[in-house]
Order: sequence, then C-alpha cells, then structure tokens
Amino acid sequence: MENRGGFKASAQAPALQSRQASGVNPHRNSTSNASLPQSGGGSRISKRSPTTSSNNSAGPKLLPLPSSKLNIPTSNPFAKKKEHKTPFSAAYYAGKIPARVNHGSVRCRLQWDEPPSSLDYNPLLVTVAEGLRETEHPYNFVAAEAFEHLMQAQDARSKTEPLLGQLIGPIRAALMHADKDVFLRGLTAISQLSMAVGEALNPHLPVLLGQVAKKSFDKALQGPVTETLQVLERQGGPGAYKLIKTKVATYSSTCGARQLSVFV
Repeated sequence: MENRGGFKASAQAPALQSRQASGVNPHRNSTSNASLPQSGGGSRISKRSPTTSSNNSAGPKLLPLPSSKLNIPTSNPFAKKKEHKTPFSAAYYAGKIPARVNHGSVRCRLQWDEPPSSLDYNPLLVTVAEGLRETEHPYNFVAAEAFEHLMQAQDARSKTEPLLGQLIGPIRAALMHADKDVFLRGLTAISQLSMAVGEALNPHLPVLLGQVAKKSFDKALQGPVTETLQVLERQGGPGAYKLIKTKVATYSSTCGARQLSVFV
C-alpha cells in the first residue's frame, strides 16, 4: 500500500507543478474534476460549454426571400402622426385635394376626381400655391401639376383674379426658398399666373420681381429667369416692362420699340 501510495504521489507531482506554473488553482480543478462522472474505461467526459452548444444548434443564417423586396409599404395606423411642412401636404394627406397621382407605365400624371373647371378655386387654388415649396414626393409633384391645370382650366381668369392677393405670398415664399427646384416652381407659377390673368398681375409684380432679381445673376438660373420675365412683359404689356426694368435693370425687351416708348 505504501509503494502504491508513493507511486500516486510521484505520478501526480508533475501534473501539480504544471498547473501551478500555468496559474490554475490545483485544488479547485481537482475538486471540479472529481465531481465529473467517469466512464467505465476511466476516461473523463468533457463538459460542453453553453456557447458552443448554442452556436452549433443555430445552424446557417437564413437569407430573406426575393419576394420580400416586392412588398409595398403600407401606412401604419399606430405610427406617430406625420408633421407637414405646408397646409397643402396636410390637406392632401387628409384627402381634401380632389386629385391623386396616377402611376403610369412611363410617367406619373395627375388625375382629378372631377374636372378642374367645375371646382371652386377658393380656397383650393391658394392651398395648392402653398404646396409649391414642398420638397417631398408626391406633394411637390401634385402641387405643381395642380396649379398648372387650374391656371389652364376654363374660366380660370374670373376665378383667379379675386384671389391674387392671397396667391402672392405663397409664390413669393417659393421664390425665397433655398432649394433651386422650389425656386424654379415659383418661376413657372408666375408665368402660368400671368398667362391666366394678364395685366391684372401687374400691381403685384414688385413683390415678386424683388426675389426674382436676386437670382438673376445665378448662371444656372439666368435662362429660366429671362424666360419668365419675357412672359410677364408679353402678358402684362408696357406697364409690366416698366416694372421689370425697375427691379432687373439688365433685362432687355423682346418687343422691339417698346423699351423706347415706355419712358417717353
């Protein structure tokens, strides 16, 4: 028994020294090892860590189905209420604008619930003018298209003239916008308004031309600005030309001798 005990002590000594050298507590390991179940052959059964087990059971990561890309986003009734930039987007979102976007195979177009000529312009036209400074789709598209259609509709002049005082503010706000696309929509609206009401727009031109003059030196905008001023001159007559020269001194008349007769 003593020889056997001495053999055990001498056999365990190198293992004990190895554990001490590696910084492992020999007593804790021996206790832990003693608590592990032993197989019939005397070999120790290793304990699998939870991390290894969970990783193996997770399997390969599943990729999304191709059809998931075709899912059309829908509105969430429990989502936070969206903040609108202008009264137009709020009205369109609430269904108060009698038009909607028709997504065609080639390009989008505006589809009215009823002909624009049969609509009451007050307050519809003013609300649409507010939307000229929208920057998000579909609001920017609907506002620009709706304003054009209303200006081209039958009896547009008689319906628009009483609202000129209310239209100038929203159009001027579009001309003051930092976004060039919004500014261009404002220019287009001035031309469309001038073609609809003619000289009736002249008393309101000084308010609008002041903002147009500020952008007349921008090379990227000189072309659209000049075209708009030409429309104002043709539709507004000599009175419009005189107002244009007051605000944009570099403008040249496209109506021949008019620039001489105006100041006589």
